[in-house]
Amino acid sequence: MKLSGFTFVHNAIEGGYPIVESIGAVLPHVDEVVVVDMESDDGTHEILEKLGVRVLDGLWSRDGDRTLQDTFHLHRECEHDTVIFFEADEVFEDRLLENVKDALIAGHSEVAIHRLKLEQNFQRCRWYPFPVTRVVRKGYEGYVPSQMGVSEDAFVLPTSAGYLWDISNCFRDNWLRRLENQSELWGQPRFLMVPYRYEEAVALTEEDMIARLGAERWTWTGTPFALPEILKPLVGMTKYEARIQENADEDECSLEVTVDNLGNDVHA
Repeated sequence: MKLSGFTFVHNAIEGGYPIVESIGAVLPHVDEVVVVDMESDDGTHEILEKLGVRVLDGLWSRDGDRTLQDTFHLHRECEHDTVIFFEADEVFEDRLLENVKDALIAGHSEVAIHRLKLEQNFQRCRWYPFPVTRVVRKGYEGYVPSQMGVSEDAFVLPTSAGYLWDISNCFRDNWLRRLENQSELWGQPRFLMVPYRYEEAVALTEEDMIARLGAERWTWTGTPFALPEILKPLVGMTKYEARIQENADEDECSLEVTVDNLGNDVHA
């Protein structure tokens, strides 16, 4: 059975996406990886070429709206009939794709899997109680911009088969930079902070933002999670940069926080 991996991305570097790790987790298990570069201008295209994947060109926006659905439909350009779809901030657990292959060999054409979301520099994990479709037949039309739901025909792998690790909120710089990266579509970013417990996110002043980014609770040490091997080198090895801008007319203020390999603040 021949398999294609498929994803799309816009400005992975500026947006703080772990695109190398995402692709690296899929590459050993498929016969090709196809990536749609959505008009990146930050060096993302050059990185993709170095990874040896097939790169297609796609639009980032049309009339002020993101073109996610149209871009997803480019998975028809994959060479093989079975497509493993992953987003640029998702990393397959080491054993998960082997279980996916077993499900495909057993005759399941659509496969859904469970997802875990890492936060706070890999120190906290949020459980998503619903699975997501990530393996489809070429030509699948079920994608919606917010999420890929599970169709009636999809086979849902049990949690014992492994997880898809979503690290979209793992790095502080990741989501701050992503807001800035997408400001061309959504306007200047209104910075939000996910509170210590899971209350609704709140808007912060510049002073509050600086105080919370430096708070001890953001840099707990140790992690109880069985991370995929490809993610382990990233734990605690990031440089945080918060770029704070209330609106386009005000001067920009920057804050840098560096951490040691355990996630402890060493300079702020």
